[in-house]
Amino acid sequence: MVVKDSNGSTLYANPAFANLLGYRPDEVADFNLETLLHPHDLIEVRERTARMRGGHFEAYRAERRYRHRNGSFVWVTVHVSALRRDDAGRMTHYLVQIVDIDRQKAVQAALIETERRASFALTSAGQWVWDLDILGRRVWRSPQWKTALGYRDDELPDDPEPWRIVHADDRASVEAAFERVVTGKSEV
Repeated sequence: MVVKDSNGSTLYANPAFANLLGYRPDEVADFNLETLLHPHDLIEVRERTARMRGGHFEAYRAERRYRHRNGSFVWVTVHVSALRRDDAGRMTHYLVQIVDIDRQKAVQAALIETERRASFALTSAGQWVWDLDILGRRVWRSPQWKTALGYRDDELPDDPEPWRIVHADDRASVEAAFERVVTGKSEV
């Protein structure tokens, strides 16, 4: 948690914030947080802070990156709230609550990379693949699967009735096999 005045000066920073960025609490007391922001986040921060100062809103939430003492950047979610306004309605103090989401961002990036590689491998190998989300009852079909069966990519949505393309003579046995797998009475 950090309390700032309308000029951006840090009035208070709790030990958790200092620790998050690799500093001692007494070291962050005089920090201008803008100097720790990732350059790509700086313009948005200045715009939102100016709008909040002007009374356009009382609070907002955003994801940001702050520079750690070691030079790396730490992803955080910030919740910024006007803490005090003067008689004219100008914001004089605001509160920044900061939550570390760095690990979450790393996991998301790893998942995206894994999905990219898997998609590349399937496409390169020309594999026919389909995947069923049992709980959501949605089906994903690879473009190769659709093309091999004569469908355009937009013809078969991720529909809740994956059996509609199964031949009528086979549909009952496919649905029964699916039900056995879903209920745990059979393995795939």
